[in-house]
Amino acid sequence: FAAEAICGAVGRFAAVSAAAAGRKAAVAHDSFWASDMTPARLVDMNRAARVAGVCYFSDAMFLSVHPTFGAWVAFRAVVVLDLPASHLRGP
Repeated sequence: FAAEAICGAVGRFAAVSAAAAGRKAAVAHDSFWASDMTPARLVDMNRAARVAGVCYFSDAMFLSVHPTFGAWVAFRAVVVLDLPASHLRGP
């Protein structure tokens, strides 16, 4: 159920983003799940969180550490949108 709900929400967001950008087609997107062990679909969730600026990764503890929630975080999915990200700051 969660996968369907998230994919539906991402699809709606992609369509709205495309309309806002003046595109006729929805923005291409894909979702990757932490539970998917297919070699071509594996994602390092800790690295994705760090690159997105969500958490700091502690090499000493081998944990992602959120500024508010500490180590009490879990990442289940990564959604990738085919949109320019040049306006985003680095991690």
